[in-house]
Amino acid sequence: MITREEYNKALDIVEQYHKQIFKMRDKKTPLINWMNSHDCPGRLRTILKRLHIYEGIEYVEDVNEFNFLALHKAGSTSWKQFKRIREKD
Repeated sequence: MITREEYNKALDIVEQYHKQIFKMRDKKTPLINWMNSHDCPGRLRTILKRLHIYEGIEYVEDVNEFNFLALHKAGSTSWKQFKRIREKD
């Protein structure tokens, strides 16, 4: 049987976990803000907007090669441009 003390301890752990998740989320860079603060070529800007709108990707850190290249007309050249601009940060 679970005691009240064990139950309260478990609730404390869950609360700490939620705080940790929210802190991680705050450290991420919104995709739209990132695009506006960087000089992105037009094609790359269009691809990133599509990722945001159609794939629901909100943060730059969540963009990966798989979801980027899965979009129509998003090629390896645009992916390399994105990586190069992102590495400058």
